[in-house]
Amino acid sequence: DTRATDYASILRLLSERPGTKVSDVLPCEGELYERLWRPVLLAAMNIDPRDADATLTAQVLRKTFGEGGHACRPVIAHGGLSEAFVDPASRFLKARGGVVRHNVRLHRLAYEGGRVVGLVFSDGSMRLAPGDQVILALPPRATADIVPGLEVPTDHRGIANIHFAVNCPADMPRLTGVVNGLSDWIFAFPDRISVTVSATDGDDTSRPELAHRIWTEVSYVTGRYMTRLSDIPPPWQVIREKRATFAPTPEAARLRPRTRTEFRNLFIAGDWTDTGLPACIEGAVRSGDKAAWTAMEASG
Repeated sequence: DTRATDYASILRLLSERPGTKVSDVLPCEGELYERLWRPVLLAAMNIDPRDADATLTAQVLRKTFGEGGHACRPVIAHGGLSEAFVDPASRFLKARGGVVRHNVRLHRLAYEGGRVVGLVFSDGSMRLAPGDQVILALPPRATADIVPGLEVPTDHRGIANIHFAVNCPADMPRLTGVVNGLSDWIFAFPDRISVTVSATDGDDTSRPELAHRIWTEVSYVTGRYMTRLSDIPPPWQVIREKRATFAPTPEAARLRPRTRTEFRNLFIAGDWTDTGLPACIEGAVRSGDKAAWTAMEASG
């Protein structure tokens, strides 16, 4: 069966060695690739799948398709990521005596005797006690600027999110994948439609033009659920993250640092560190969890 063979071809990634790209292993063409593997892998890797590191891509497949349908169900943060993650974390820390400071930039670290002894912020400095541990959860470039000799991925990819203020009917799918378009994923919320466009590096389309192009696709895709849509988009907002994720190429994968640094009480966290996954929320959670446990072990 030719179709079964096409599906099975993705299994070649599962035994690939480090340093190879997806296109070295998988024929990146054909109907199955364009309608299934490319959209899924583009969303997970935020890079043209052909250029992605094969071993990282394989890990994504293991954690999704490899674990069955329950691992492939989308989870949508209806109130936004702040409500789902940031606000609960902030409340958790404050309830346990933690202090959360905003709009204060960390300029540098003070080092002495193979450890961090101080933090220098935009509004002053903080001297550390002998048993204090430091976990840095900063973007890769900012981390490299204050940690001597640290190698980090330097190639990044962008993501654009376009939001339209429109009331969605209750029967409209909450998530719709788009192929052969500029849009990648359309999310329907009661009071808005949000569209994600992955791997937007090099895109110089103006914000109004992007909103109009995306709305044209939204109108086409959602026409059966939403009638009398105008060619003119409703109130919209375009949010571009030019450095949303590191580019998960084989070259970048080799530059991902581990949790421990050469300084005894300094640890780093972030989805760009060596998590075994591309830049994603699951990778960030893994990294933060590992950094916390490693810091506690070092202080014990």
